[in-house]
Amino acid sequence: MTRSAKGLLQRPQSERTGPTARALQQNEVVEAFVRQVATSPDGILGRFGIRINEQNLDQFPNEHKYFSDELVKNLYSKINCVEGGDARWHDTSIATLIMRKRAGFKTSDLFSARHVLITRNPFFGPVTRRFNLDNALINSDHVGPVVHHRDFATSVWLRVGLGASDQEVPRKFILSACQRVLSLNRSVVNKARESSRNMTDSQKQQLELLLNEGRAVQVLMDKTLGAAHIIDSTNIDALVSEMKNSLNEELRAQTAAQIGATKAEARRKTIELTKKIAEFENRIADEREKSSAFEDKISAIIGSLVHRSNIRSRKMRRLSYIVFFFMFLVSQIASYSTNLLTGTDVVILSIFGITTAGLVQFIKTLRERFLDPFWTKCDWRYLEGRALDIGIDDIRDRVSYDNGMFSIQTNGPSASAPVAHTASDLLSPLNPPSSGAV
Repeated sequence: MTRSAKGLLQRPQSERTGPTARALQQNEVVEAFVRQVATSPDGILGRFGIRINEQNLDQFPNEHKYFSDELVKNLYSKINCVEGGDARWHDTSIATLIMRKRAGFKTSDLFSARHVLITRNPFFGPVTRRFNLDNALINSDHVGPVVHHRDFATSVWLRVGLGASDQEVPRKFILSACQRVLSLNRSVVNKARESSRNMTDSQKQQLELLLNEGRAVQVLMDKTLGAAHIIDSTNIDALVSEMKNSLNEELRAQTAAQIGATKAEARRKTIELTKKIAEFENRIADEREKSSAFEDKISAIIGSLVHRSNIRSRKMRRLSYIVFFFMFLVSQIASYSTNLLTGTDVVILSIFGITTAGLVQFIKTLRERFLDPFWTKCDWRYLEGRALDIGIDDIRDRVSYDNGMFSIQTNGPSASAPVAHTASDLLSPLNPPSSGAV
């Protein structure tokens, strides 16, 4: 079994024959399984409860009397139905072992023969049977060591098929016979190669490639029905065309199936991507709504801070103006009281007017150079401090300051946000520090 499997795998596809080769061509079995069988046949057979009994021709000398070494040599010289010395020795050894295992037992019943070899070689059985008859090892009505599978199927049919309503066994036999006609025949392939002598080199290469394709070889067998003699130079071109067409049809079918599978996979991925895009868009929309709501809340808080800062700024400025006016009034009263004691009213009035005018100009200069910058810095410091307490660090980008008043920038990030006048209900969601609560 190992030698047969390895020999089959070593041949080109166009030269592989037999049931195993046909099973490979029809994708009934993969080549990796055949290689596994060739490497370890006992493991595969063990799965089916078949035990291998290893034996060669040198073992069990007590059995040699039933088929001597001289008969082995003579049988080897008679077997010419296979090519190669290894194949001839293989068939000789099998036939010898079967006769030795029978130990001289003879029967005309195939199912009582104890040991028998079933073969598909139509010449192997008759050769061994004739050899055993010539050497008086069996009689004419006895079962030989090698039986063709056609004879075996007939015996099975006669044993279980006659008189039965179910004709399943004969039907299988007919199908097997039809399949055998269409099986790869090496003589047909060789005849096709011989008939291609008048072809060009490119046509010969095409034919060789076709003979290595299982579908194309099957078409060749279909058209010739396994008969090599009908192939000649007049019809080889037509056979090649038929083989090409069948192969093209198979390739088109495979390509269409692959395209269909690719399209189906693309549609499935498109649907998945569409769903994911919709999910991401929904998430983006939710985040935008949350961001917009948060920005509105920040804008309301900033508006509240601006409103409170403006109120504070007006109060502080008014207070400073009142203090300056009070100081000015006290100084004028004191000056007027002093001059009143001297008794010169004209001088008093003149001095009062000049002093008042100078003081007004002084206050104006003091306000422009010192007070306004001072209060501007104080206002910004106050607003930034309150903003940092609640986590806003870009307050200068959101508001503007002019003439002692803050206002929300119209081109800033919170331009369209409404301005709140109270912040007690707006500051709590942001969780500001307790030490800096506004």
